[in-house]
Amino acid sequence: MSTAAPLSKPLAITSIVLQVAVAGLFLMMAVSKLSAQEDAKWIFTQVGLGDAGMYATGVAELVAAVMLLVPKTRIYGAILAVLVVAGAIGSHLTKLGISVTLPSSITPEAPEGMADPSMFGIAVFVFVASAAVLVIRRAELPIIGATPTARGESKRV
Repeated sequence: MSTAAPLSKPLAITSIVLQVAVAGLFLMMAVSKLSAQEDAKWIFTQVGLGDAGMYATGVAELVAAVMLLVPKTRIYGAILAVLVVAGAIGSHLTKLGISVTLPSSITPEAPEGMADPSMFGIAVFVFVASAAVLVIRRAELPIIGATPTARGESKRV
């Protein structure tokens, strides 16, 4: 796909580790949404997207996870991951809050009113990791990764 010089070994390993980490997290999150777990349903109701938004987000997470693991589509998977998780971060900052307090009917094992900031933390990690993959693999982007040559042709960087 790209005629770019190969990545250095440390950058290639960093990218692969980040891709697998994000794909793994997205697979777990997609299962939660696609199986309509109560916490996911409650969150999407609070945000105002309901079941349709929950299922669409779960499908997008599943697609991004698979794309991140396939070399020819990893850059597009990273773009999709950044977009999906930007929506999650936006929801936390506008509707849910940094620390989400799920009702005790959903999490009976948690003390009443216990706020959990881990969802926001995971979203920030996924955003940063996906953005890092984009930066590391930017030469794989069809337009951005190409630089003009003296004759007006495109050359991969």
